[in-house]
Amino acid sequence: MFRIYSKQLCKAVMFLHDHSIVHRDVTLNNLVLDHRGNLRLIDYNLCRSVTDAMGMRFSDLGASMYAAPEIYKDKLCSYPVDWWSVGVCLYRFTTGGYPYPTTTRRVYSYYVIKSHKVIYPREFFDKQPLRSLTENLLVKKSSRRLGTNSEEAIKRHAYFSNVDWDAADNVQEEILSIGVDELLWFKDAFRNMIPILDELMKGASTSEDMQRWSFVENIVNEKTSYGTRQLNIRKSMLDASV
Repeated sequence: MFRIYSKQLCKAVMFLHDHSIVHRDVTLNNLVLDHRGNLRLIDYNLCRSVTDAMGMRFSDLGASMYAAPEIYKDKLCSYPVDWWSVGVCLYRFTTGGYPYPTTTRRVYSYYVIKSHKVIYPREFFDKQPLRSLTENLLVKKSSRRLGTNSEEAIKRHAYFSNVDWDAADNVQEEILSIGVDELLWFKDAFRNMIPILDELMKGASTSEDMQRWSFVENIVNEKTSYGTRQLNIRKSMLDASV
């Protein structure tokens, strides 16, 4: 499963780059699963086209924990910043933590990255190709980072040696085939939990019932120091077939 999701994340970034777009905010918070279990990259708020006049100059935007070191140096940046973020995502996929000590003070982020050496615990990076892929994506010098000179190099990496990049992924079968041993990381409290449908889900007995749905909550009154104002809380149509 990890290899499939790694492939899908890389393909999403490659698709944007093929259209001269840099995402600039590739984080776990911007990765979701569709109704078939496939990984999707969302939130294009900070995207920038490199064909623009200032398309290769970036402001200090996005989550600092995923930002490439060159972003802090006020230099021209482009596609490599996304591959750095992909490397951070893969590290988080594997360990649950960040490759560098996190700080909420962005002014220190560059110095933390510059001085810190990434540790790859053996219990997580027990396979050399996975470690090699992550290490090459987290190269601090952008010109030497994997994917900078040729994104085909990512496809040819040993970690993806048995991956068909053109084939569709059957994630549902992979999920159903997960063995008990692969669930050992989940706490018993969650594994034994009985799912309870909330008010929204009641009556949705089959997947077809959830193919298209929408709802609008009632107007909520919020009391503030300036008085009571009405907030219209709306959720747009979710099209599960997309």
